[in-house]
Amino acid sequence: MEYVENADFVQLRRVAVELHGDHRRRCRRAQGYGLGYLNLDVSPVRQQLPQVEDLINVNYALGGLATVLEYDSRDTIFSPTRGMYGKLVARTYADWLGSDDEFMACGGKVFKYLHLSDDFDFVLRVER
Repeated sequence: MEYVENADFVQLRRVAVELHGDHRRRCRRAQGYGLGYLNLDVSPVRQQLPQVEDLINVNYALGGLATVLEYDSRDTIFSPTRGMYGKLVARTYADWLGSDDEFMACGGKVFKYLHLSDDFDFVLRVER
């Protein structure tokens, strides 16, 4: 999907494609996977910034690929009391993907839900 937005002094062009899938087992556990591509191009509208165009350089392109792995065994997604949810994301940005800079980024999160009594639930959260 391509998205173009013009502000008074910056033009933003974004192209994003995401593919997702999941696999559910009999006991309501789900494994998910995904692949995404992002191309982001930010460039100034020069006629709007003649007094500062030599001071700043906002021409920047970002192109990257992401891989997503997900696991879900919660009893419900709205207000879970039992189960676990986890997600890992690895992204790479490179010049062959249209990026001005090359770098990698990784992140993840895990939520563990424990039902201790009718009045008390415990949630453990780890996120990066």
